[in-house]
Amino acid sequence: MRILVVLDPTADQQPALDRAVWFAKKSGAMLELFICDYDRYPAGERTFDPDPLARARKGLIASHVKALKNRARELARQNLDASVDARLDHPLHEGIERKVREAKPDLVFKTPIIIRRCDARCSPTRTGI
Repeated sequence: MRILVVLDPTADQQPALDRAVWFAKKSGAMLELFICDYDRYPAGERTFDPDPLARARKGLIASHVKALKNRARELARQNLDASVDARLDHPLHEGIERKVREAKPDLVFKTPIIIRRCDARCSPTRTGI
């Protein structure tokens, strides 16, 4: 059994991951940790120079992959198998749907977006699902 876990890169708490880990321990399922993100600037909506855009995209994805690999290592210490993937896509829900069609997981865990007032961690360029 394979579980896709959609993580929110802007959130400290990841309830979907907590639920998926519990389920994987009970079922022996493999986890795939996934971040789908979007930012106008690396996506090219505010600038037209392709080289810095490509570097910004690669940097953002690399940052997400690094964070996901750290989580996967933590899960390995709990005897859980986890792979990782990150991508930029817009709108976010369509990016997640594309990932589901590609990965064909048996189950998907995702924390709902909570509408909250923006603080220092939250960019006005981010869009919710």
